[in-house]
Amino acid sequence: MKNITHIGAHLVGRAFAGTLAVMASSAVSAQAADQNWGEVLTRDARALHQTYAENHPGAVDSKNPGFRKVLDAGLARAEERAKAANSYGAYWWALREYVAGFNDGHVSIETTPAAPEMRLGWPGFLTREVDGRHVVATRSQQQSLPEIGSELVGCDGIGATQLAADLVGRFRGRWELSSQHDAHAWRLFLDADNPYVSRPKRCDFSDGQRQRTYDLSWTPIAKDRLAQEADKVVVLFRAPTEMRQFGDRGIWISIGSFSGDLASEQGKATSALVNDLERNRARLASAELVILDVRGNGGGSSRWGNEIAALIWGKKVATAAKPQSAGIDWRASKANIEAVEAYSRAPGTSFFARIFMGQVVKGMKAALAAGQPLWREKAAPPSASPPPSAPAGKALRRVYILADGGCASACLDAMDVWTRAGAIPIGKETAADSLYMEIRPQALPSGLAVISVPMKVYRGRPRGLNVTYKPVHRFSGDMRDREAVEAWIAGLPAS
Repeated sequence: MKNITHIGAHLVGRAFAGTLAVMASSAVSAQAADQNWGEVLTRDARALHQTYAENHPGAVDSKNPGFRKVLDAGLARAEERAKAANSYGAYWWALREYVAGFNDGHVSIETTPAAPEMRLGWPGFLTREVDGRHVVATRSQQQSLPEIGSELVGCDGIGATQLAADLVGRFRGRWELSSQHDAHAWRLFLDADNPYVSRPKRCDFSDGQRQRTYDLSWTPIAKDRLAQEADKVVVLFRAPTEMRQFGDRGIWISIGSFSGDLASEQGKATSALVNDLERNRARLASAELVILDVRGNGGGSSRWGNEIAALIWGKKVATAAKPQSAGIDWRASKANIEAVEAYSRAPGTSFFARIFMGQVVKGMKAALAAGQPLWREKAAPPSASPPPSAPAGKALRRVYILADGGCASACLDAMDVWTRAGAIPIGKETAADSLYMEIRPQALPSGLAVISVPMKVYRGRPRGLNVTYKPVHRFSGDMRDREAVEAWIAGLPAS
C-alpha cells in the first residue's frame, strides 16, 4: 500500500481552529478569582496522560520503551506541581514542561481563546542568539541597560548557555537543535509568569573590550509592545509562494508551506505554483541554477515535495529518490479512527487521500476488534541503491535548497527526496522531527489548552529521530534580508 505521509498534519491547523472556537464559546471563564488551579492542572495533566496512553503509538512501541517512562514521570511531576499551583502561570508552565519532556516536535500544546492573558514582564531589553552567543538585540531608552550588540556572559553566577537551557529550553524541549534556539532563545529575558524559574537579578555583559555588571529591574510589558520588540529579535522568516527569475539563467522557487488543505489560501497557492512549474517545464529544464526556497516551511503534505521533484528531475529519478519505509504502524483507537474518518470527509481532501484514509480506518478497526494496539500499513522494503542519475543534459545544473530552522515535518520529507536526487542544502540548519506523525488535536478538559496527538509511527526511515539537515554552504547573516541572501547565493562557487 502506498504511504501518503502527513495526511493529518495538513488538516490539523483547521482542526485546531475549530477546536479553539468551541473552547472559546463553551468553556467557563478561567479568569475567575476563585479558580482552583491545582485541581485544573491535575485534571488536565491526567487527561494528557490518558490520551497518550490510549492513542499515541509510543505508549505501545516496543522499540521505544522510554516513552512510557517519560509519560509517567511527567504526570508525577505535574501532580506534584499541582499541590502548590495557585495561578494560571503555574498551571500552564507545568503542562508545557510535561510536553517538552517528550522532546518531540510532533507533541505540542497550545492555548485556546478561553485561556487568561499571561502577565508579561521584561528588564527593558531582549537578546537574540547568534552562533551560540546571546547578544542584546532591542532595548528601551532608559539608562543603565546593556547596549545593543553587548554579549551576555552570565547572570547570578550561571553562564549564558546554561541559563538559556534552564529558563527556556526546559519548557520548550529539543534544546539540542539550533532551530529551537532560533525560535525561542529570545525568550531568555521575558518573564511570562513562570513560577518554576528564578528570573535573573544581576547579569554580566561584554562589549568585546570590557565587561559590565547590571542589576536588572523587571517591569510589566504590554502584549502589543512585546510583539513589536519580538519582531526585532525573532530570526525566522516564511518564504512566499512563487516562482521568479533569478539572474540570467536561474529560477527561484519559493514554497513557504506544504499545506495539503486545498481549500485553504496556502493550499491554493501551492497548487497554483506546482501547476505553474508544470507549464514551465522547458524553462525549468534549461535553467542552470534552481533555488528551492523553503525558509519557514513548517510542513503539511509530503505530496508537494514529491511532485516538485518529478518536475525538476523527472519521475524516474524522483521516484527512486523517495525513501521507502519498512512499514507504518498506526495506533488503533476509537479516537484515532474518528479523527481519520473526519479528515476523509473534510472539504479539500483529494480523492486519493480519501481512498487511502478509508483503508487506514478499515485497518485500525480490524486491529481494534482483534485487541491489537497497532495496525501495520504495509510498505516496500527500503532501497539501499542510490537514485539513478539525472539526464545528461541536466548534469551541470545546480539545485540548491535554501532552508532554515523553520523547515520541519513534510518540509524535511521533501529534503529527503531532493537531496537524494542531487540538491544541495544551503542557508541554515533545519528543524527535525520524530518518527511519530499524523497528528490530530485533542482538547483538555479545562478548555484552556489543546494538545497534538500523533497517530502513527514510521519504521525504517533513513533520517532518524530529531536528525537535522546541515547546510553545505552556511549563511551567517539575517535570512530575512532578501538582497543579502540573493547576493550570497549568486557568489557561491559554481562547482
